[in-house]
Amino acid sequence: MRRVRMYNSTHRFDMEGATGPTASPNVRWTHEIQRLSDVAVWDGQVYCTTEAGSVFVFTLDGDPQWRLEVGPRLDGNPAVVDGTVYLGRVHPRGEVVALDAATGSEHWRFETDDGVHSSPAVVDGTVYVGSFDGNVYALNAADGAERWTTSVSSYEIWSSPAVVNGTIYIGGGSDYVHALDGQTGEERWRAETGGDVMSSPTVVDDTVFIGDGSVYALDAASGTERWTFETDDGVSSSPAVVDGTVYAAGGDGSVYALDATIGTEQWSREIGDALYASPMVVGGTVYVGSNEHLYALSVECGETQWRFDTGPVTDSLAVVDDTIYVGGGNDVYALAGPSTTGTEAYGTTSGTGTNHTTSDTEVFDPTSDS
Repeated sequence: MRRVRMYNSTHRFDMEGATGPTASPNVRWTHEIQRLSDVAVWDGQVYCTTEAGSVFVFTLDGDPQWRLEVGPRLDGNPAVVDGTVYLGRVHPRGEVVALDAATGSEHWRFETDDGVHSSPAVVDGTVYVGSFDGNVYALNAADGAERWTTSVSSYEIWSSPAVVNGTIYIGGGSDYVHALDGQTGEERWRAETGGDVMSSPTVVDDTVFIGDGSVYALDAASGTERWTFETDDGVSSSPAVVDGTVYAAGGDGSVYALDATIGTEQWSREIGDALYASPMVVGGTVYVGSNEHLYALSVECGETQWRFDTGPVTDSLAVVDDTIYVGGGNDVYALAGPSTTGTEAYGTTSGTGTNHTTSDTEVFDPTSDS
C-alpha cells in the first residue's frame, strides 16, 4: 500500500508509513512546467498548478494523466476529496473551481469579490476558503452553492482554513486569528497577534499553532495565548507539529524546533536562504524548502543531512513512501532515496492560461510545449 504524507483539513500530518529520503536523493523523474505555482499529492496522483492557470496531473511515477486550462491565475494548494479537485483562482476575479479528479471536467465555479490565494479545506460536504475580499466562504461541495459568508477582515486573507471538530480556524490577514462556527460562520473568538497573519494554522489536540512575526500557541476553545516565540523576521508558513515539537521556518532563514507545551527553543538551524514553505517532518528528518534549495535536517539537532538544488520552493511538500514531491522554480521533482535506480526527465509542459470549456481537458504529451 502506498502511504501518502501531506496536509489534511487540520493542517496536521499523516505520519503512517511514509519514510522519505534520508540520504542524498536520486531524481526519479522531473517535469519542467513554466510558471509553476503549487504541487500537491492526493490519492496517488500529483497535481501541479500554474500562475498561467493550467492544471497538470501525473501519476506518482511521473506519467501524464490530463491537463486543463482553468484560466489565470491559480494559487494555493488544491484539495482533492471524493473524486473532486477544489482550486482557488486569483485573476482576473476570485473563484473557487471544482473539477473531476479523473478527467479534469468542470463541476462548478463560485465567484468571490477578490482573489483566492487560500487553499480550500473540504470537510463533511462543505468547502471552506478565505479570499482577498476579507471573507471566509462555506460552499456546498457538490454544487458550489453558498452556505454562508463571514467577513473577518478588511485585509487580504492569505491563510488557509483548518477545520477541527466543527470549528474553522484561519488567519485574518491583519493581526488576528479567527475561530468560526463551521455550521453558521458565527465567530467564536478572535485572538490578536503582533503582526499580519499570513500563516495557516496547525491544530493539534486543543492547541492552535500559527505564525506572524512570532510563533503562537493558542487555546483552541478560547483563543487564549499559551506561549509566544519571537523570530527575527516572521513566520508566513504553517508550523509542523510532531511528537511534542513545533517546527517553524522563519523568513530570517532559520528553522526552529520548539517545545509544543511551553514554547522553549530546543534547537535552531540557520540555513541562510529565505524560508517561505511549510516544513514537513517524516521519521527523523525535517524537510524544508528555501528560495534556492530543498533541505533535509535532523529532527534531533537540525544538522543538515542533505541539500538539493531546486530553485525557489514556496509551497508545501508531499511524501509517498520514500519519495518526496516538491516544486522548485519551473520544475516539479520526485526525489527518492539513493537505493532508487533510474532517472526520468520530461520536457517542458507550459500552459497558455486561456479561458476554457470542459472540452478543453486533454491528455497531453509531456515532451510537447503546447
